[in-house]
Formats: sequence, C-alpha cells, structure tokens
Amino acid sequence: MERAVQIYAIINLMVIGISHVVRPRVWVDFFVFLRERGEAGVFAVAVLNLIFGSIIVAFHNVWSGIPLMLTVLGWANVVKSLLYFTFPAFGLRKLRLLSHERVNPFLWTFLYIRLVSPKTAMSRKLTVFPFGLPICHGL
Repeated sequence: MERAVQIYAIINLMVIGISHVVRPRVWVDFFVFLRERGEAGVFAVAVLNLIFGSIIVAFHNVWSGIPLMLTVLGWANVVKSLLYFTFPAFGLRKLRLLSHERVNPFLWTFLYIRLVSPKTAMSRKLTVFPFGLPICHGL
C-alpha cells in the first residue's frame, strides 16, 4: 500500500506542479476566488489539504529514509487543514499573500531549481529527481 500512496503523491504533485509552472496566473485567480469567499474559501483549501494529507497519513506510515519525506508532507497537510478549519483568519492571511504581481518569483524559483540546482547537486554527489529536486545521500 505504501508504494500505491507514493505513486498517488507523485501523480498529484507532478500534475499540480506542472500546472503551477505552465499556468501560474490561473492558480492565482483560483486562490483569489477562494479568498473572496472568506472563511468558506479557507474551508475549501482545508478540505483539499485534508484529503491529500489524510490519505498519505493513513497508508504511508514510514519514518525512515527518503520515504519519510512523504509521511512528513502528509502530516504537514493534515496540520495545515486543522489550522485552517480551526483558525480561518490565519488561512485568510495566507491567501492574501497571493497576487498577480507575485507570480514571477515562483517561476524564477522553479527555473533556479531546474537549471542551477542540478549542477550544484552533481558537484555535491546528490541525486537529482524530476524537476531538479536534489536529495542528499548519507545525511
């Protein structure tokens, strides 16, 4: 079951990640739309995080090695959903950080990770996974 959850997470993260890079302004529009709905919009974000996180937490209880990162990601999503459900004003503050003027830094961050990080990773004997995310061996 752990392998199935890993595949589930990879598919979700890849599709959403690619869409963030290809259509960042639509994502900003989406979150602005949710922000305009107030606490109900924050609850929608919380539900999305809870679904993704709870599937990982329920079926991927791995606390060692590289798979630990997925388990931590799952718990982070569950905790985020709990915060948003119990303190929606906190979620609204986070949603207010998004704007069309701030879209480009996300694109530049992606380009840095994709273009510069693999070169740095190779010089430090790191494994570079898809999208240039470096993972160090033996830390």
